[in-house]
Amino acid sequence: MAANLAINNKQTEYAKNIILNRNKSPEYLDTQLWDYELGYVKLNHLEINEAAKYFQNFVNNFKGQFYLKDVYEKLSWCYYLQGNNAAAENERKLVLQKGSLNTDADKQSQKNAKSGVWPNILLLRARLLNDGGYNSEALNLLNGKSANSFEKPEEKLEFSYRVGRIYDDVGRDSEAVKMYLLAIQLGQNRTEYYAARAALQIGWIYEHQGRKDLAIKYYQQCMDMDDHDYKDSLDQKAKSGIARCEGS
Repeated sequence: MAANLAINNKQTEYAKNIILNRNKSPEYLDTQLWDYELGYVKLNHLEINEAAKYFQNFVNNFKGQFYLKDVYEKLSWCYYLQGNNAAAENERKLVLQKGSLNTDADKQSQKNAKSGVWPNILLLRARLLNDGGYNSEALNLLNGKSANSFEKPEEKLEFSYRVGRIYDDVGRDSEAVKMYLLAIQLGQNRTEYYAARAALQIGWIYEHQGRKDLAIKYYQQCMDMDDHDYKDSLDQKAKSGIARCEGS
């Protein structure tokens, strides 16, 4: 649980220490979820070969159905980042064939595989580093870039959101809000979750600054956006934010 919470909270190095220093004596259950967690630990620092090894161990040995689609997608990303497009396509086919749709991660992996669209490699690398808490490395990757550096509308949107999220994570609030506002402008009528999440993050920033009226405005804007990924989850977070700001 501690390792999983650390990974989800972008504390990859802490998660790695927990996993590697766990008690490995026979009295403790040996579970394939350690491979799943270590795969993410390695992927989020772009240690691609190691990540692929752990993810492959997981799909080879895990007897359940949940997280299989998620892991096959991450395997496809490993090969994609290595430039092995044939292997990447093969793993993407397995996303559609294996596992279940019982988790949000598996549902999103299935949707991504069905789309047939591969992410921009630079933005994917920056996303993984940001997800791992390696924000300085992520910013270095994107240094000198702007939304106009990308041709596709979805890439302009993702760039704006990602830079905002990195600034947010390192406490550069004003710069984060600026990029989040650009993401809202670019994505409020699109199906990607970036614009809604950007509005939610602005709400959090203003709430923590004590500017509750502004926070409520952006929480409501998050909820007003329709037909995007993770809507139920983001709406619930926004509703909770409004309730906190209103003191209920």
